Amino acid sequence: REEPPPGTVIVLVTQHEDRLLPTIRSRCQRIGFGPLDHASMRAWWDRSGIEAAAADRAFAEACAVGSPGMAALALAHGRSAGHAELGPLLDEAESGGYPPGLADRLAELADGFAAGVVEADERASKEAANRLAVRLLARMLGMRLRPRLASTDDPRELARWIGAADALREFESQVRSNVNLKHATANLVAQCAERAGRVAADGR
Repeated sequence: REEPPPGTVIVLVTQHEDRLLPTIRSRCQRIGFGPLDHASMRAWWDRSGIEAAAADRAFAEACAVGSPGMAALALAHGRSAGHAELGPLLDEAESGGYPPGLADRLAELADGFAAGVVEADERASKEAANRLAVRLLARMLGMRLRPRLASTDDPRELARWIGAADALREFESQVRSNVNLKHATANLVAQCAERAGRVAADGR
């Protein structure tokens, strides 16, 4: 039957409303769930019982951007040391260079995240783990973009970081479309380096 019994509430959660059939969207009442503010995230940490070193917790909070689930995921599988290792390579890409090995290292990190998710939960499918891994990797890379966007009003610099954010969105979209992960990370690095190099050339 199309209509549920009286008193039934069905909660449908999606990040991509546009992918739902119009017949489903027309029967839904939309409720937005935004990220938690700092105070709410702190309260969640206190209730969660999760123990972590200060540096690891700071990494997880920055990666999560107000999402408790993503904070827990970043803490369990994010490997803040791996993120720190990427710093010099990302610096080079953001300066217009194309650091050898960066694309492969990003793909390795995503594979490592996915393997950790599957190992921690035997019910998790490899496909779902891969999606989570790509989201986590994108969050980690986005950690570098947010302060840069917030700290400049130079049009050329804004163009650089907005371009990098666009490349990051394109990367997530490509992986969702089943583009090979290594090809997607290679394209991401190339796009970021190209945009940075273009901005540097315009500034001369």
